[in-house]
Amino acid sequence: MASVRKTTLLMAALLASPAAAAPDEPAIRSELFDKLLDCRSIDDSSKRLTCFDAQSEAVAAAQKKGDVVVLSRQDLKETRRTLFGFSLPKFSLRGVRMDDPGIDKLEAGILAARPAGYYWSVVLDKDSGTWETTEALNRQPAKGDKVVIKKAMLGGYLGTIGNSNLVRFKRIL
Repeated sequence: MASVRKTTLLMAALLASPAAAAPDEPAIRSELFDKLLDCRSIDDSSKRLTCFDAQSEAVAAAQKKGDVVVLSRQDLKETRRTLFGFSLPKFSLRGVRMDDPGIDKLEAGILAARPAGYYWSVVLDKDSGTWETTEALNRQPAKGDKVVIKKAMLGGYLGTIGNSNLVRFKRIL
């Protein structure tokens, strides 16, 4: 669940950024990082080292405060996977589109299931979120059941729980 919280915080930070409002602009890059890279152009080695020390300290302080987030490509891929099922505005992060997670199928196990009116709400493992069926199932879901959810035509999601009938899903959390 900590990963879901990190993902939510990352999404909030990105959506609040100016780049989120202008998807055609270049990918997001911190001014602090640019200043650090600018140190490379200083010819005098002593001044260059002083610049690197000062700018790397500024980047470290910003990261500690949470103003700058450093992600590996694997972290980015995992974040995109956890966004599967959410409707997001069009934006990119370092040239990678975040509104399209690049996957069309989610496979996970059920951690918890509860009735939601005539339908079911299921919490999935692997930080795959909480989903609700929007059609009746022919069986009651149980903890550990395998869930497969795929993108459907026109932006919806279809899936199965165990060996259930094919039903529509929507991501709620």
